[in-house]
Amino acid sequence: MINYANDDYIVRASAKSGLIRGFAMRSTGLVEEARRLHDLCPTATIALGQLLTATALLGQDLKTDDASLTLNTRGDGPLSTLLTVGDRSGEVRGFADPPAVETIYTEDGRIDIARALGSGTLTLSRDDGLEREAYASSVKLTGEGISTDIGSYLLNSAQIPSVVALGVKLDQEGVKHAGGMIVQLMPGWDEPLADWLEVRAGGFPDITYWFEEGMNPHQLLDLLLGDPEINYADPVRASYRCNCSEQRMLDNLFTLPAGDLNELIDDPNGVDINCHFCNRHYHFGQADLIAVREARSSTD
Repeated sequence: MINYANDDYIVRASAKSGLIRGFAMRSTGLVEEARRLHDLCPTATIALGQLLTATALLGQDLKTDDASLTLNTRGDGPLSTLLTVGDRSGEVRGFADPPAVETIYTEDGRIDIARALGSGTLTLSRDDGLEREAYASSVKLTGEGISTDIGSYLLNSAQIPSVVALGVKLDQEGVKHAGGMIVQLMPGWDEPLADWLEVRAGGFPDITYWFEEGMNPHQLLDLLLGDPEINYADPVRASYRCNCSEQRMLDNLFTLPAGDLNELIDDPNGVDINCHFCNRHYHFGQADLIAVREARSSTD
């Protein structure tokens, strides 16, 4: 059972006679787990935490259990790469490269995520779990932060007008609060409804302010949308989870070109592989590598 007061979870709602749908979540624990696993600096914690939150929220729109969604930012700023992966179960994973950068501040004293990312692109890739190729599309980074970047993607690539709010608040011990909300206009909306939502969202404080006040994701959507007939779907627990394993790493070795695999076999020390998503360490000796070569030869 989900503890609405403390657990990380995602809730979906429909409001205004189905013309608005919203997703909201608390992601404090999963962002703290990412910070701990990757030893992230404050800038990387906030940036990766916001992108992990967006991935979990967008993942709720996937159609099958086998489907997955990847968000990737690449820019010319000091925080050159963020990559996150999620599915509709609420499980996400990701990394920042580099994990530590010098902190840049805005004029009002906040950590400047937009300048840390620099100019570049946000790419969303969706694998529907079918045999066809994954779908991918990109938009330019807006220079206004990850919430605005996600909103730009949803409007320009998916043609869905959306309000996106993502937040991560830090304290001396790590991540104090994290969460997000995506609210979208559905087919049939009109300009008065769009104007109303814009005004409501424009005066809405940072998402972490409401968590500081003790509110949960259900209450965030209720407060923003103000619809007494709002309809909530069953919530989904959210977590940081890497699906790496020894077999998955061996499968990666299986795909290496023959020359590269033989070169690894010639090294008596074997090969060491670290997972990008959880920093778990795997070692494979010569016998393991020879077994991979023999298994591949039997399939040729």
